Amino acid sequence: MVSEGINIFLSLFAAVGQRLFPRTIMIKCTNWQVVVYNKNEIMYYFEACNYEDCRINAYQAFLSKTEEQEYKIGTNLNLLAPNILFIDLDAKKFTSDRELRDVLKQILKNIAYLLDDCKPLVLWSGHGYHIIIPVNCKALESSQDLTQYTPEPSKEFLQFAERLLSLNKADPANNPSLKSCLLRVPHTFNSECLEEGIGAEVKVVQQWDSSIQPPSIDNLLVEFQTFLIDKKLKADSKQWKNASRKCDHGRVCKGARTIYKLF
Repeated sequence: MVSEGINIFLSLFAAVGQRLFPRTIMIKCTNWQVVVYNKNEIMYYFEACNYEDCRINAYQAFLSKTEEQEYKIGTNLNLLAPNILFIDLDAKKFTSDRELRDVLKQILKNIAYLLDDCKPLVLWSGHGYHIIIPVNCKALESSQDLTQYTPEPSKEFLQFAERLLSLNKADPANNPSLKSCLLRVPHTFNSECLEEGIGAEVKVVQQWDSSIQPPSIDNLLVEFQTFLIDKKLKADSKQWKNASRKCDHGRVCKGARTIYKLF
């Protein structure tokens, strides 16, 4: 069953055009991510830790230092693109199981509305729901429309998309990124739930529809760019006000005039 759970993720990674390996995983026995090069290695590590806290990274690892450097300097940006979106619904944030289930239904309707009737993968983690959404997306670092507002548009988009798609119901403590978006594997066990004596198996609540091509995120990118522009305007306005306060007798100083010209 754990092997089948791994296959769910591998097929999802392939659907968005990711290279399957190398990739990083994490288990209870380690406090760091381990690089693996095939499915057999994943199974070896998972079994060695009694299938507890088994996670697999939603994004591929670099093949070499050279490839990593190519990505950093911008010659091969599409090695990493935010093509798997993640939403974490923490059960502790809701007053009852019924409220949690109702919110899940609302979020799935919102995802279907914004992403062309997309049917994402939904897992029960033992402490809440994980919603995993494959999308059609290229590296956002290649877009000057976005990089003029943020140096890490892909990372910021992952976090923005979680808030937007979840109707701001996602766990605020969860901040997904390309390096740390670790997904619990179906049919493995949540060690905290084992310690609490409650159901610990990670279960598939809804399988993703592999017969449909991953949806485009064009409409999300429009919302994202608007969000970045608004964020920058607010930051510039705050900086201008702070600079103005430092000027003597209420006169607008040189620094404040420079900032003011941005408007």
